[in-house]
Amino acid sequence: MERDRIQLKEAQYLRQISRLEETLKSESQERNERHQRLIEALREKHKAVLDSRDDEITELKIKLSDALDHQEKQKVECDSLQKQLDKMLDQWRNFKEEANQKYEQYSK
Repeated sequence: MERDRIQLKEAQYLRQISRLEETLKSESQERNERHQRLIEALREKHKAVLDSRDDEITELKIKLSDALDHQEKQKVECDSLQKQLDKMLDQWRNFKEEANQKYEQYSK
């Protein structure tokens, strides 16, 4: 009789251990799944951030290229205007020189 009671208790303990092991296994699996979902969510979030930054970089590269093109056009235009100014200053100096020569001739 005592032996039967001990065997019954042992069987109860074994079932309880088995249930606890199943609970632990189940909880561990759930935690692992939650962890994997969190990791995946973070991956997606960071991928979206990286994609956004890539788009921003592409847009800024285009703007930089446009600005450099505009700068080059402005430099060419500035050089052209400087040449025109130099030419006009030369013409003005020549005109002034001719006017001074004519004035000196009239003064004689």
